[in-house]
Amino acid sequence: MSTKTTTKMTRDELSWHVAKSIVTKRVKMKVTATMPDKRVFTGTWVFNEPHEWDRYMSEFHKNEGTWCANNLLSDDNKKSLEWDQPEALAAIEQLACSQESSDQQVDESFRYIHCLCDVFEFELLEVVDPTPRRELRPPTESGDTLPEGDKNEGAS
Repeated sequence: MSTKTTTKMTRDELSWHVAKSIVTKRVKMKVTATMPDKRVFTGTWVFNEPHEWDRYMSEFHKNEGTWCANNLLSDDNKKSLEWDQPEALAAIEQLACSQESSDQQVDESFRYIHCLCDVFEFELLEVVDPTPRRELRPPTESGDTLPEGDKNEGAS
């Protein structure tokens, strides 16, 4: 006889978990940055993405979807990105911080001014680890938190 106990979630709690967690896999992408001065930098980026995505969806999301290439310059992403040329990151960040025109309004809280979507191209190289992982998404600015009493936030 099993002594395992189960906890039933309310519909709201279940919806919260579905909306706030994502099942991922680890992938490696080739990143190509073609600079306005025609220099080309290449590198590889290893990160987690939704488990159900195929090659088309993975590449579409980065190259043609709503994901902005400037996201690649976040601290977390820079840690998992290896450039083949040592000067690549500095050159790309310099471009990202440049203004296209002197009359452009600059929001001081926004770190990068120049959108890099026309600079980067992404190609899926391989699935590094296909093991499904459940990750909780970080809380949003609206202050979302786990439902009170939830003890399973680290469970897979």
